[in-house]
Amino acid sequence: MEVLMPSYSVTDIEPFNSYVGLNSALLWVLHADKIPPHIGLSYNGLFYSLKANGKDEGVSIESLIEIVNRRRISTLCFELNSSVESDSIIKEFRRFDRTIPNEITCLIPIKNVLNHKSASKLIELLKLLEENDEIERAMGLNIEKDFGGIQDYDVAAIHARLKNLDK
Repeated sequence: MEVLMPSYSVTDIEPFNSYVGLNSALLWVLHADKIPPHIGLSYNGLFYSLKANGKDEGVSIESLIEIVNRRRISTLCFELNSSVESDSIIKEFRRFDRTIPNEITCLIPIKNVLNHKSASKLIELLKLLEENDEIERAMGLNIEKDFGGIQDYDVAAIHARLKNLDK
């Protein structure tokens, strides 16, 4: 069996510190060990995410962490040092009701808020954030010791997953 190499390596993963999340913008990668993962954004302790069955708007990160830990969801959290405002997050997420296969993914409102509209998948967004020195650090919850990073996937895999969830 071929071992897949991550296309976005994450090696210096600190344990998650919820204290940080209350005062920072955080890019959340839920199911970081899956293809494709799911992403969300939090700011000032409130989480936003676009999903197949709706969206999370202003959910406390304490509630999110409780679910992540209870379900043992492999999660990466990137603390961002880019300027993000609550108003821009709220405004952007209000534009959408849910993901739509072949049209709207969980990435779209996040890349718009972070002003990296050219990204078509998570790895591209992370590389843009890194190139612009917008990632302060990576933190993890339920990350296995042998986790090396996020596996590559194509946009078709995202839409195939959304179609499956849309049933």
